[in-house]
Amino acid sequence: QVKPSDAGQRPTADIQVHSTLSLPVERGWPRDQLEPRDVASFMAEVLADRLPRFAADFWNLQLVDAPLQLRGYQQWSSERPAQLRSTWLPKICPACVTLQRLPSEIGFDLGPCGKLSVA
Repeated sequence: QVKPSDAGQRPTADIQVHSTLSLPVERGWPRDQLEPRDVASFMAEVLADRLPRFAADFWNLQLVDAPLQLRGYQQWSSERPAQLRSTWLPKICPACVTLQRLPSEIGFDLGPCGKLSVA
């Protein structure tokens, strides 16, 4: 909304921004059989899949042995860990963090650093 100003001044504007989180469930569709806990579980898997990629980008690290993007949390290995490695260190140095999918909950075993649960 543009507002007029005093004589000799520039007009001012009010800008409003709205953000909407779209869930993968549309109410009223025939496939709408999901319970709220199912939607929450699905969103937790999406967050768990995206979090290591965000961390790698944010801290300028390499994400090695991770599944391709948009493959989902279930594609992360529970046997062979992915690694967050520094681009500044030689390959003989250990990884900063290893990520291995937890078998019993949504999250990652971070090796000696502990575990990361997404709920």
